Formats: sequence, C-alpha cells, structure tokens
Amino acid sequence: MDDISFTKRERREERKAVQVADRKSAAYQEKVQRVGLWAVVVVLVVGGVWYLSRGGGSSGQPGPVVPTVNQVTADDWTAGSADAPLMLVEYSDFQCPACGNYYTTVKKVTQDFSNQVHFVYRNFPLRTLHPNAEPAAWAAEAAGRQGKFWEMHDLLFERQSQWADNLNTKSTFHGYAVELGLDGNQFDSDYSSSAVRNKVATDVASGTVAKVPGTPTFFLNGQKVSPSPDYASFSTLINDALAAQK
Repeated sequence: MDDISFTKRERREERKAVQVADRKSAAYQEKVQRVGLWAVVVVLVVGGVWYLSRGGGSSGQPGPVVPTVNQVTADDWTAGSADAPLMLVEYSDFQCPACGNYYTTVKKVTQDFSNQVHFVYRNFPLRTLHPNAEPAAWAAEAAGRQGKFWEMHDLLFERQSQWADNLNTKSTFHGYAVELGLDGNQFDSDYSSSAVRNKVATDVASGTVAKVPGTPTFFLNGQKVSPSPDYASFSTLINDALAAQK
C-alpha cells in the first residue's frame, strides 16, 4: 500500500511539475514576444529620426514609416472627413482610466465635427503602468484587419473595468471578437502576428518622436493641446481653431 501510494504521489508531483514547466514556457514566450516588439520600437524610432533627418534618405529607398503628428498614413485609424480643415491626433492607452474618461466626449466630438475635424487614433500603451494596454491594442488592431477596429475600440473602453485587471485578456478579447461577429480563428492569428505588433510599435514610435508625455495626449494641426474631458472644452478648442483660419 505504501509503495502504491508513493507511486501515485510521485505521478501527481510529476504532472504538477509538467504543468508548471508549461506555464513557465508560455510566460517566457510571451516575454520574448514583448521584448522583440519593443526592440522594433527602438529600431523604428532611431531609424525614423535618421530617415526624417535625411529628408527621406539619399538613396531614394523607402525608410521606416513613423508618422509625425502632421502626417496620416494608410495604416492610421481615422474618422471624419479627410478633407477637413483640422486634424486631431490622439495618442491613447486602452487601459488608461483617463483615456476612458475622455472616450465618450471624443467620440461625440468626432461625430459632431466630422466635416471639420479629421480624427486620428494612435496606440500608446504605457506598459509599466498598464500591463494589459498593449494586448488590448493588439486586439483592436486584429479586429481592424476584419473591418471592426472602431467597434473593438469602443468595446474596450466601454468594458475597461471588466478586463483591466484580467489575467487572461487574450481569452476575453477573443470573446469580444466573436461577439462582434469576427472570425475567431482569424482574430487569434492576427492578434499574435508580427504585422499587428509592428503596427502598435509604429504608433508608439510615432508618439515617442512626438515626445508624448502620457495618455491621452492630443495634437490639433500638429500642436499639442490639453482640453478637459468635457464636450465644451473640445468644441471651444475646435471652433477657435476654425475661426483662426478665416
């Protein structure tokens, strides 16, 4: 009996050891992916600054596309008329409570001033403060590859309190994707893809070049502005900028 019990105990301990090893391996892989992503950010920032300082490069070859606050690229997520006289760029963090406070106002402002303001959203996850912000950005970008960036963007902010401290955000975000009618397998593939992670890294590099101090940070026609998270503050800012152009 003792020998049999000991063997069972050994087997249980062996299974536990395997499970622990699997968890450590998964955590290590995630760490490697994140380290790799931020290495890309460094390369993009350094390469982008060099490229811009050279006026696009003397060889004529395309360099890293790190947009400034005065530029909009085909990869940017935008709302409103592209011909609008004003461009409002937001660098934001999906887990940031302040960004969540601004969310409703910014959404209404961009809807009400859609002909006057071309709105650009860029990811700027503050990883040391908000460990789930970067995965949330990946989720939004992955949804965008199936045409639902803004729907995921809205859902992430509206349910911020539900996932902000979640230890299994990937599963949660997969559930959101399915809820939005996306192909779950495609979402999972895009979520983990280098294309999505490089897109987030490019946004971060853009914000770093622009010296974004925190989130949310707004630029109106290239100038940093600091509106309060209320509708009147934004509308006054926009109307004053429009009046100054007359």
